[in-house]
Amino acid sequence: MDDRDQDRARESDGIDRLTGELRRIADLLESRIAPALERLAESGGGGDSRARNLGERSAIAAIRRALRAGDLRDAAELIADLEAEGIAEADLDAARSEFAVARVARIAELRSRLDASRQVNDHDAGLELEEELSSWLDPDDRRVLRAEVLKWLMGLLMKRMRGGTVQADVSHLAARIAERFGDTKEGASLRASLPTLRRSAGLCARCGEPYKGIDDACPRCLAPRHDDPNPPGPAAEAPEPE
Repeated sequence: MDDRDQDRARESDGIDRLTGELRRIADLLESRIAPALERLAESGGGGDSRARNLGERSAIAAIRRALRAGDLRDAAELIADLEAEGIAEADLDAARSEFAVARVARIAELRSRLDASRQVNDHDAGLELEEELSSWLDPDDRRVLRAEVLKWLMGLLMKRMRGGTVQADVSHLAARIAERFGDTKEGASLRASLPTLRRSAGLCARCGEPYKGIDDACPRCLAPRHDDPNPPGPAAEAPEPE
């Protein structure tokens, strides 16, 4: 065999070895690496699921923290958000149950404080407590509560008016009742009589501030109003002729 034949033989052997190596790499890709990539892809999808589960658990934990802190409004908003996102009912039922228990406790607390305010005729606290308590009640219970509180406040107002001279506190109470219960017959009646009550108490019929003048309203309320909120200042002097 001459040198040329030897070179061709070595070249052929090299090609055979390269072909064998490529075949081995292909077999390795098919038998090991491809399945590993598939498992990695599946793991990635599971990661999304795990991340979602983790987010839901974090939200449930946030609801429980809000309930423990007494922040029922925040807890209610978080529950509504989870419902909108379509969280599994089984995961949300426990949070709903805990919220329902906390709501009942809050209602009982507010009712107790409202009863205490009514016993000492603290109408300012009573009005605030009625508003907060009403926000937690169902419509039927809310109507009953508002009717009870309105009856108490009107009785308190009439008792003070029968005392003789109308004082400023009477007109202030009437104004608050009219504002809070403006959708009722009693509230509308008080709103219509507010100017008279205020003037009788030495107040401005419009703004309710102290005023003992002869007009129905104080000078501030009677002052003309300008459409321009920023009226121009003094006119600039005309320039002297050169």
